[in-house]
Amino acid sequence: MTAPALFDVLKDFGPRPPAAAAAFSAQAYVEPSAPPQPSVEEIVRAEVARAEAAMEERLALAHAAELDALRQEHAAQVDEIFRAIGETAGETIALRLGEMEDRIGHQAATAAARILGSFLSEELQKRSMESLARSIRAAVEERESFRIDIRGPQSLYEALRKALGDQAGNFGYVEAPGFDLSVSIDGNLFETRLSEWSAVLSEILE
Repeated sequence: MTAPALFDVLKDFGPRPPAAAAAFSAQAYVEPSAPPQPSVEEIVRAEVARAEAAMEERLALAHAAELDALRQEHAAQVDEIFRAIGETAGETIALRLGEMEDRIGHQAATAAARILGSFLSEELQKRSMESLARSIRAAVEERESFRIDIRGPQSLYEALRKALGDQAGNFGYVEAPGFDLSVSIDGNLFETRLSEWSAVLSEILE
């Protein structure tokens, strides 16, 4: 049997607390608690978020590359369109200039032909009337009485009157359509050939 401790014998000091040493010993050896482990759901959410972020990054890069390719293709198409337009415009301009030159040349030639034809016709008309007037004078020069009948357009009749001068009052005139004057002196017929000349001139100037 163990001997009683000194504190048990000395009543004035009271008994020793029985659990003090045990409590102190338990507190001295308490191990730190481990951090809480994430649940399976949290791990899955984190992996899904990482995968989504990686996918968004890849999609953004692919979209940017696709847009760049589309821009380059569009730029190439625009360049091709402008090149084609330039070639077409150049060919069209050259063609139109050629047509314009031909048209201007034809118009100039036509105008020159008309001017020349008009000049030649007027000159021929003048000479024809002078020749006809000389023929009339020669036919009536030695005659005391004669009858002169003239048929034809008014314009040629007036030209013949000017060419005959004072002898213009000795004949009758009947206006008739056509390009020539016919003069009958006592049955002898004198006639201009302006219509034939006009036809030949028109063929030459065409």
